[in-house]
Amino acid sequence: MKTYAGSEPEADSGGASRSAVAAELWIGARRMAPIAVADVIDGVAFGALAVAVMGHVAPVVMSLTAFSGSAQYAMLAVLRGHGTLAAALLAAVALNARYLAISAVVSARVPGSRWRRAACCVLLTDANWAVVDDGPPARLIGAALTELAAWSGGTALGVAFGTALGDPLRLGLDAAFPALFAWLLRDQLRDRPGVLAALAGATIALALTPLLPPGLPVLAAGTACAAWGVTRR
Repeated sequence: MKTYAGSEPEADSGGASRSAVAAELWIGARRMAPIAVADVIDGVAFGALAVAVMGHVAPVVMSLTAFSGSAQYAMLAVLRGHGTLAAALLAAVALNARYLAISAVVSARVPGSRWRRAACCVLLTDANWAVVDDGPPARLIGAALTELAAWSGGTALGVAFGTALGDPLRLGLDAAFPALFAWLLRDQLRDRPGVLAALAGATIALALTPLLPPGLPVLAAGTACAAWGVTRR
């Protein structure tokens, strides 16, 4: 795995190093720009749906700090279904567990202190990880900051103008939940184990829905499928 010690400024080439870092930041931002447009739209949908459940401040703060569309939508889905806060948090944690492995890879690449490596990992998302193309940390940061601005800005717009749109359900914004997770699922259905895991998860969730509070059936299904995947490795 490559490391980029050269991203550390040296005394005799500080200007050149800063120029290289700025160039990598720009590359990351430019590569993220097309995805950022979609992030704004998705953020608007999230903000419009969340304002009725969380108020005007919490959705924007969540987008700035949690910075995870899938986890935020999962939490919102549980809360909109009158699930408990604990169930909503567990659903978010289960969805974000994949970042443990991604963070380990990024941490091995980033030079410097633990705090610097941790700061890079905090900015990770599926999209900016995909566009950095194994580039230096500055490229990841450029992509991540662009996506963060788009996602949180879209959330703020949704919160500010969501009430003016009327009932989000009338506009079909509630379809954002299943659409997002169907998109996340698409790459997992390319082989027989993936299809079997998806079917098993759906069966478990449907069977437990009449028995458990909102959010827990999905969490139980995801946990069971994850455990099954671990035992097969």
